[in-house]
Amino acid sequence: MFHFYLIDKMNEHKYIILIFIFYFTLRLINLTTLPIFNDEAIYLDWGWRMTHVPGNLYFSLYDGKQPLLMWIFGIFESFLPDPLFAGRLASVLAGSIALLGIYRICIQFFNKKIAYLATIFYIITPLFSFYDRQALMESSISAVNIWSCYFFLRFSGTPIKKYAIWIGAILGIGFFIKSSSLILIFTYLILGVVIFLIHFKTNKMYIKNILVAILVILMINMLLLINPSFWNTFYLNNRYSMSIMELLSLPLLKWLNNTVSFLEISLWHTTLLSILAVLGVVSTLKGSNRQSKYLASWMVITFLLLILLANTILPRYVVSFLPFISIFSAHFIYVVSARFQKIAFFVCCFAILTSFSLLIVQIFSPLNYFSQLSKVTKFSQRSDYVTAWTSGYGIENVRKFLSNESKNTRIIAAVRIDAGNPESSVFTYYARPQNIIPIYLDGNINREIEGFDCIKSSFPIYFISRDEQLANLNKFLTLIKKINKPEKKSFIGIYKVNSTCKGKILILDESSLNIN
Repeated sequence: MFHFYLIDKMNEHKYIILIFIFYFTLRLINLTTLPIFNDEAIYLDWGWRMTHVPGNLYFSLYDGKQPLLMWIFGIFESFLPDPLFAGRLASVLAGSIALLGIYRICIQFFNKKIAYLATIFYIITPLFSFYDRQALMESSISAVNIWSCYFFLRFSGTPIKKYAIWIGAILGIGFFIKSSSLILIFTYLILGVVIFLIHFKTNKMYIKNILVAILVILMINMLLLINPSFWNTFYLNNRYSMSIMELLSLPLLKWLNNTVSFLEISLWHTTLLSILAVLGVVSTLKGSNRQSKYLASWMVITFLLLILLANTILPRYVVSFLPFISIFSAHFIYVVSARFQKIAFFVCCFAILTSFSLLIVQIFSPLNYFSQLSKVTKFSQRSDYVTAWTSGYGIENVRKFLSNESKNTRIIAAVRIDAGNPESSVFTYYARPQNIIPIYLDGNINREIEGFDCIKSSFPIYFISRDEQLANLNKFLTLIKKINKPEKKSFIGIYKVNSTCKGKILILDESSLNIN
């Protein structure tokens, strides 16, 4: 009997099942074609250390980053041999949770037609696809944004404790992932108080349940809040957001720049959807559906808070707050189709074809994708992902070289003490026990190295450099290979550490390298 029940359920939900198949196909295909980005390498390196090296559970706090997603990355890396695929798979799954949230909001507060169209818009939008396919925090925060809003909309209609607990739990998880989720907490508080003043003045349980949500947020983050390292490094978030003193100075020029940047990113990275979404918000505000108006308000408040609080606006900082445009784009097309069916059909097809075409280029030809985008916007991220030292291009060449050299013997892959490319990538790819042993070797940090004339080891030592940053080890190194990134603005150097010399010798033996 169970299989008949299962078949009935599949028939009932066949369209959303097909949509999810469509999602995973487009998110998983060529998932590692774009090489490992600087921050991905850092997070995956930290994730492994935090879950596999005793005493490093909160290692990311030293850079002011909350640890939850790093732990998840570390767990995924434990089960999958390719760490980049593992981290990106975690983000793809987080994106699927965001997609499900969009579907649930549409089903609950709009209708199935809008739900199907909104989910398709989300899947094919290049900006959402790009960050769903990166081992970064953005797809997770998108899921937090969507689901916290979903339960807030339920709460605004029926302000019971169950929904408040869900809101607190989701926002608490969000803050355990990334500090930018504070914007969502502020949105919840602002909109919650406004709705209370308009509709629930006499309902004391409403405001009590808002406080319940705050209490749940604090409980979930208790292990974080009692950790001294969190408070000692939390100020590092000032790199991304303005301080209270900066806000009190009323930085109008910065707010103007943030607004222009936000609009440019929204337009060029989501193609036609941002324009349709604006029209969708207008039509929503004219309607009678209270929850859809709250949804529009939630989205607009998060946009405003982002513009007011951010030090600078970049695609990565914006993407987690934009997914609702897929809903309002779909809503606008649905409304127009009631009176102008042919026009709505044409606009819908044009929006889908434009986004899908750019998405296909992104998946199958990343270099061409960045090149085309750079022609129309300064926020193409081409420098970060293609030409600058942060780019992962060249890392695969390093791996092939080291793999070839380690076929018959163990070798040492040394990097200077730093985070990013190629340093973190070396530790990310060679964290597991194997013939390639990653170590830090830095004459700038360990000044005693300067007093030696030679470095010797039982194994050949190769130094992997970021451009010409050789960590004050120049006299020990011989350049073997220079791997240029596209346009040759940056490169990765592979150096052999000289082992034939006279004088004072620094010996790197198995005990000093901690090799088992």
